[in-house]
Order: sequence, then structure tokens, then C-alpha cells
Amino acid sequence: MSWKAFVTIESKKYVLALTSLTFEELKGQTIEVSKFDQQGKELSKVTSCDGHEIGTDQYVQQAFNDDKMEFIAYFQPSLFFKKFREWNKKDVSNERDANLGETQYCGDNKRKDTKIEAKNMCLETLDFNRHWSADWIKSNIEAAKIVEKMMNQNEQGLVVVVVVKDSSQWQKKTNSISIDDKDHVSSFVELANKSTVEKKQIGDYCVFLIKSRLIILKDVNIDGNVYAIDCEIQSEENAQITTQIFVTKNAIIDQKLKVSFSPIQWNTRIHHDIPLQIQNCQDQAEQHFNTFHSAEIIRILQNAVEISTDAFGLEHPYVANSYSNLGVAYRRQGYLEKAVECHEIALKICLKVFGDTHAWVSNLYNHFGVICDDWMRYEEAIEYHTKALNIRLQIFGSTHELIAFSYNHLGYAHDKNRCLEKAIECYEKELQVKLHIFGNNHASVAISYNKIGLAHSYNKQCDKAIEYYEKALQIRSQIFGNTDKSVGDTYWNLGSAFEEKQELKTASKYYEKSWRAYSIVLGEWDQETVEAKIKVNVTYWDCL
Repeated sequence: MSWKAFVTIESKKYVLALTSLTFEELKGQTIEVSKFDQQGKELSKVTSCDGHEIGTDQYVQQAFNDDKMEFIAYFQPSLFFKKFREWNKKDVSNERDANLGETQYCGDNKRKDTKIEAKNMCLETLDFNRHWSADWIKSNIEAAKIVEKMMNQNEQGLVVVVVVKDSSQWQKKTNSISIDDKDHVSSFVELANKSTVEKKQIGDYCVFLIKSRLIILKDVNIDGNVYAIDCEIQSEENAQITTQIFVTKNAIIDQKLKVSFSPIQWNTRIHHDIPLQIQNCQDQAEQHFNTFHSAEIIRILQNAVEISTDAFGLEHPYVANSYSNLGVAYRRQGYLEKAVECHEIALKICLKVFGDTHAWVSNLYNHFGVICDDWMRYEEAIEYHTKALNIRLQIFGSTHELIAFSYNHLGYAHDKNRCLEKAIECYEKELQVKLHIFGNNHASVAISYNKIGLAHSYNKQCDKAIEYYEKALQIRSQIFGNTDKSVGDTYWNLGSAFEEKQELKTASKYYEKSWRAYSIVLGEWDQETVEAKIKVNVTYWDCL
């Protein structure tokens, strides 16, 4: 049995089918039917049509008895948006200085032995200046889990998060260590290269676990983070750690290291519990992306925002990253205005924390550009993609994969804006970066050749288009043979270009190859397969 009710939210009326005459049922169904329209908001109150607030089961039942099952629901921005808006009105830097209370470091650069609240520990959490990617975050969370496990088991040792290519240099150095060296048995390089050492690669980073009471750093560069768990670290000549050292209570760090680095006292809540909760939210959201549970994805990522905001305040990298992830989710679900709002919050935080030349700032400008692409506001998209490109050029130079990524987005926006010459120029620059990174025979290079061919085709430059299609085809045929859709697509593009030139016999030949490739990959009755077969017949008979 159910009871029909109506609820109006703003100017839209929804029909409800209440399974019980309770306020919780009314509230629950109101949230459910409006979940897409009211993303990022929370239900604040429900009233009758004459303005009386509904808050108990008795009110709902009385409305039924009076045959007045029409209600008005009011939503307001969720807590995390309200927090930002309040923060946005204040001079954050003055507020932060006033609230810090205790100084974190003494004059001799050693930490005070005092408890500091999480929100005042911005400099004590994971550093995102030199390293900033999702792999960096995940690798350090893995390290944090190992630290906690070792502490619980009263073990001693070192956990190291390091760039993979950097760790590969250690193998070369171990052969040069003298067997007569008295410190050989405790040498970090020697310990890291033992077959018994535990290590795990996460993207561009590797997490090493070295169990030892004493570890000596000598002639080693660690591009990443070090976690010392109740062990002793001695530093000799040419020892370099680029980012951070976290130390547990009983770890011993020699004076040389203390002069060069400021060890960070391990805090389980700040360095393990909270980052792990935030990452778990992100992991859960990623799992749901494939199931299209949009409301659940948004709820999970809103939770990440609230966790990070409650723990660290608003002016913190974890908060910026959580808002950015939420913005990406909103954009994937088609809520572009909400995506923009989230990215604006993230950008404000990043500009304040990192300045205007940071990888996260460039990523956010890229997000704005992509949203403008979605809105078909291509002039604005070009402006944002150019900002992202210029920052990345400053940080990474001209031959990094992210530079190719930016040229691709910029080329796409120019393409859609019908500035084909500029689009081709961007795609050519993207191609040069890919050739530098991947070499000549790579699927990503073939994509660029094909893309440039398409741009020339749209620009009525058929000969140029054919030239680039043939380069794409050569690479794809070598890599995939005839068993990938991209091969069929390239044959189709060649057929289209020759058809445009009125060379119908050649066009028919390529359409036939496209048809055969699609038949293998997609099946005989797939729409693209059928279209290719029709093209074969049409161009064949037209050339007779």
C-alpha cells in the first residue's frame, strides 16, 4: 500500500509514493527523487503549502487526513560548500596566523615536544611541491600502512618512497662498494639491493621496506620520502633526500641529517588515518565509475571533502585535491556548473598554498578548459588550455608527456573553433613530443598521425591527409596486424580521402580493407561493418 504525495522544490513538482505516513519516509523520498537536481545540496526543511514546517509523523498523518498531501521542500548548499564560502569572505592568511598559537619549530630548527592540532599542521603532512601525482599519494599511503604495521610489531627499519628510475641507480652503485668497508653490512644501498628486501611499485614510484636496526646513508640520492621506524640512521658523505623524513618516537637521526633536513615526528592520525580515509573514498568512487552509480560517487567524494576539511581546515592540499576529484566526478555526470564550483575552490587553495606555477594549478586550468569544451565555449577553452600549457612548460620543459597532453587539448579546441591551421600546428607539436618520448613505432604516435590527417581532411588538404593516414596505418599494422579497430578506422579514413579526390577505385580498395578489418573485430553485422561494405559497393560501381 502507498500514499500519493507531491513535493515542490524551487519551481519543480515531484510525485512521491509514500510507503508509510512518516516524516522519515517523506524526507527520504524527497531526497531520492531530487538527487540529480539537488546535487551538492542538503535538505534543510519541509513545509506544508501554507508555510507550516513539517517535522514529525503526526504532521504527515494530519496532512493525509486533511487531504493536503502537497509539500514544499527547501535545500541548501552542503556543509563543505558553506565552509568554503565563509572562508572565501575572510582574509585567510590573517586568520591562519592568529590561530596558529604555538610555534612549530624552535630557534635551533628542532620540533617542540607539544601536540599540534591537525588543522595547524599544514607543513607536517605529505609534501606536494616536488612530487604531486596520484601515484605519489598512493605510494606514501602504502608506506604509512607499513609504518603502522612495523610499529605494532615492534620492528625496526626504513620505508622509502622513491622515483623508480632513481632506485635503478642503486644497483649500479652496489657493485662498487668495497667488501672491506666496515659499514658495508649497514649500507643503505647494499640493504636495498638484497634479494630479501620487500618492494612494491606503484606507477612511477617504488616503496622499499628495509628491516635493520642501523642504516647508513652514503653516496645515495633518494628522490622521495623516508620513514624511519625506531631505527638509527647515520649519514656520511653524498647522502641526499629530496623531500621529507618522517620519524617514529624512538628513531635516532644523526646530527648531519638534522642540519640538512627537519625530521617530522610521526603522527598516526595525521600521517596514516586521515590520508587513508580520504584515499579509500577516492578508490571507492573509482570502482563506482564503471557502474554509473552517480549519486553514490558524489556522496563518497563529498565525504572525502568533509574528512579533509574537518582534519586540516580549508587551506590545505588534501582539501584542494578532494574538491578537484569531486569536480571531476560532477563533470563526468554532466553537472558542469557544480564541477566548476569545485574546481574554483581547489584553484583558490592551490594558488594560496603553492603559487601560480605548480602542476596542480595547471591541472585545474586544464579541467576548466575541458568543461568549456563541453559547453562549446571554445575561445574560453583555448585560454584555459594555454594557461595549463605555459605552466607545464615552465615546470617540465618541452618534452614531457603532459606537454603533449596540453597540445592535444589546445588543438582540439582550435579544431572545434574551426581554426584548423592552429589545430594542426598544435597536433604537430604534440606529435614531436610523443616521438621524443615513445619513438617512431608506438600506438600513441599513430593516434597523432591519424589526428593530423583528419585535420588536413577537414581543411580540404586531401594529399596531406593521405600522407598522415599512411603513417598511422604503417604503425598500426605493425603493432596490431589486422585485429584492431584502429586499423579499420585508418583504412576507412584513407578510403574517404581518396573518395574526396574522386579516385574511386583506390577508395573502394581501402573501404574493402576497412570492411574486412571491421568484420574480424566487430562482427559481420555491426553497423560500422555494414557501412564499410556499402561504401565498397558504392565506390566500385561509381568508378565503372
